[in-house]
Amino acid sequence: GDDTEAPTVVARVPQPGITITSSSVDVDITFSEAVQGVNASDLVLSGAAAAGASVGAPSDQGGNTWRFPVSSLAAGDLQVDLAPDAGDIEDLAGNDLAPVTWSYTVAIFQGEDFETGSFSQWPWQQAGDANWSVLAGDCAEGTYCAQSGDVSDDQSSSLSLQLTTMEGNISFWRKVSSEVNYDHLQFFIDDVLQE
Repeated sequence: GDDTEAPTVVARVPQPGITITSSSVDVDITFSEAVQGVNASDLVLSGAAAAGASVGAPSDQGGNTWRFPVSSLAAGDLQVDLAPDAGDIEDLAGNDLAPVTWSYTVAIFQGEDFETGSFSQWPWQQAGDANWSVLAGDCAEGTYCAQSGDVSDDQSSSLSLQLTTMEGNISFWRKVSSEVNYDHLQFFIDDVLQE
């Protein structure tokens, strides 16, 4: 029989709607069947995040997945239009992929150095018996650093940040002044204690 069924998009990574936290990202698009005619102009970026952005040549990753390398993103909203023009992407029988549109938010995480002199750069949350503060002084780098509130026996102070991030490393400077075997500085990712 003749193939009259148009290809569709069955998966996108990163998932639509997430926050991209770097200036470069690979957008992987999986189609329902083998497709042809895939090129960089088939992925059209718009919005504040796309001002200086570019899309590199897509590569076939196998399994009907194509990878579009996107670079030079700025912070802001990013709209993605896949195959906006007729004939952009087709299956092997020549059936057209219908245009697909989705969006991301780009918040380029350069890290937090507290050099704003406050917790205003990111949506930090505080909990426990004493709030953290940002102060100038004995910092590993720069002028400002974050310091835990003063806590006594059986008390705690926590500082947390919720972000959807891409894969990568997290590092930080720390200095601990506490009672040996009793007081602990703990670091969690996704509620899992990092040893």
